[in-house]
Order: sequence, then structure tokens, then C-alpha cells
Amino acid sequence: MARINPAAGGAASRPVRRDAAATHAALLDAAGELLVARGPAFVVADLARQAGTSTATAYRHFPDTFAALAAYHDRAVQDLLDALVTVPRDVPAEERFGLVCRRWVERAARWGPALVHIRAATGFLRRLRAGDPAITRLYTSLASVLAGLVDDELIPEQPMEYAVLMWITMFDERMMIDLSEELGWDEAEIARRLAHSLLRVLRHPPAD
Repeated sequence: MARINPAAGGAASRPVRRDAAATHAALLDAAGELLVARGPAFVVADLARQAGTSTATAYRHFPDTFAALAAYHDRAVQDLLDALVTVPRDVPAEERFGLVCRRWVERAARWGPALVHIRAATGFLRRLRAGDPAITRLYTSLASVLAGLVDDELIPEQPMEYAVLMWITMFDERMMIDLSEELGWDEAEIARRLAHSLLRVLRHPPAD
């Protein structure tokens, strides 16, 4: 029996994997476009048509619309996490906090109008305690920023889950869309105002 050359097989498979990744990304882009245009009321065939691919191909990536929407949500969270990683850690805690807020608003401008249509029925803390991987990574990232504010005595010690939940709540995509579309604020103004408001909340947590 002839031996298979692993290197040859790997070289042939890499373009296939790249093509599959590109198709997957195109389908997620299409999901975002459909969410903005009509909400979650679409099927996999619509997704395929929007992405310019076959329905069979779309089904190989997503067995149903729910799977596509879950993947879109996870990609948005990962996009946010990727942006937060670019914020320097060796800067004063308050500056780091402000930069994180700015990155968040910038990224939410991309996927916020789509994400508002697929909000989870369960709360952030419940998903965190259930071990949702994307939520856990986001919590860990935000908690590290808030811990820096505590260390620098910019906010008092308080339950970290509460503090992160306040951040998540105030940076809700619907809030950002309202501030942008109804008040006409740009991304920098939205980030500055929300960051200021959040710090006021965290500086005066409710007494036990």
C-alpha cells in the first residue's frame, strides 16, 4: 500500500480550510445584514441567498437559524474581546478604563444594530454562572479593568459581579443606538458620557 505524504495532504487542505472560513464569515456577515433589515425572521435558505452561496453549503455551517444567530453573537463578543486586548495594560487604571469604553463603543457601532434583535432571554450573571464561554471571557476582561480602579482607589471595593453587570447594562447596544441616532452623539461623546456615568454609579454603590 502506498504511503500518504502528510505534508502533501496538509498543503491541499489549507486552501479548503481557508475557503470554508471565508464562507463561514460571509454567512455571519449575511446574518447581521438580515437582522438589521428584518430581525431574526429568516431561514437558512435566506441566509445562503444573502451570502451568495448555496443552501446546501449554508446548512453545512449552520443546521438552523438559531445556530447562525448564536454564532453571530459569539463573533460579536469575540470582536469586542479582540479590541479590548489592544488596550495597553501599563497605563493608569482610569485611562485604561476610558480606552476600554471607547473601544467598546467603536465595536458596538459595527454589530449593535444587528445584535439588539437577538438578545438572550437569560441574564448576564446567569449565563456567567452557567459557564457560557463567551460571557466568561468578557467578564474576566472587564473585571480586570475594574480591579485596577479599585487598586487605585478610584472606586470602592464592591461585589465584582455587580460592578461588571452595571457596566454591561450601561453599555447596552440599545443605549448606544439611542444616543447616536436620537441625540446625534458621535462615538467619542457616547464613550465619554457613558464612562463618566458608570464611574459615578460605581463610586457610590448601595450600602449592604
